[in-house]
Amino acid sequence: MAISRRRTLAPEWWTPESEEDEESPAQFLLKSLTTPEVELIMSKGGNDGFSVANHDAVIKLGLVDWDNIIDPDTGLDEEFSASGAAMLDMVTRSLIVNRIFELITVSEEDAKN
Repeated sequence: MAISRRRTLAPEWWTPESEEDEESPAQFLLKSLTTPEVELIMSKGGNDGFSVANHDAVIKLGLVDWDNIIDPDTGLDEEFSASGAAMLDMVTRSLIVNRIFELITVSEEDAKN
């Protein structure tokens, strides 16, 4: 069987399940990580490269933008920023990391090709 590289995936908008029924759901633009990015994160994470200790690194690399995130001080839409991403609650951050991990996992269809 020939060796092939991972497919290049365009960033995709993702809505957390808890937001799916909302009129204006929070959405996150996520990108797959490159193999060197994954290796760097895994090298810092011991047995579980995607441990809570590495959530910040995964989010910095994989979270590109967001929509419908409200600034609690003003009640207005908050523009995407790294400092804003650092203020997301732990559950949301974990969900984002899990989705980014899903993006980098080879699907059965990709494995066949």
